[in-house]
Amino acid sequence: MQEHIRASCDKEVRARLRAECPRPDLEGKVTDTPDIDPTMVTFMKKWAKDPKKGLDRAWRSCQDKLLDLAGPLTKILEVAFISKESNTPIDPDILVGWAQRSICLLGNANVTISTERRRSILMRIDPQLNELASSEAGQAAQGLLSGCSFH
Repeated sequence: MQEHIRASCDKEVRARLRAECPRPDLEGKVTDTPDIDPTMVTFMKKWAKDPKKGLDRAWRSCQDKLLDLAGPLTKILEVAFISKESNTPIDPDILVGWAQRSICLLGNANVTISTERRRSILMRIDPQLNELASSEAGQAAQGLLSGCSFH
């Protein structure tokens, strides 16, 4: 589990996981990554700010990856409800598979959020350090945001 909590997925793996366990389509679009309100877009454009770039783009990516967890978690819930309604035992292999997918997606979201946190801190220190934000130390970081790469 340790290797997945601070590990990102490449685009192909994430796309495969999302295809296997898409987000549920719920009323009120609660599992959709929210768009910026049209009024806010108007205000941003008045100040020559593109809402699809910069800070919102980064946070939207983080939120998108976090909401991807709704897919496998919904599958786990469905398996539990079916088991309860039919009074049959749950196949542990099914639960393990969906839990592993959840952990991979959680790790992907975690790495994205950590990257944005590092970027925010480094930009405050010196904007030229921005490139260092994308390096993820994983387990070697020993609970630190940046890890040994900054010693």
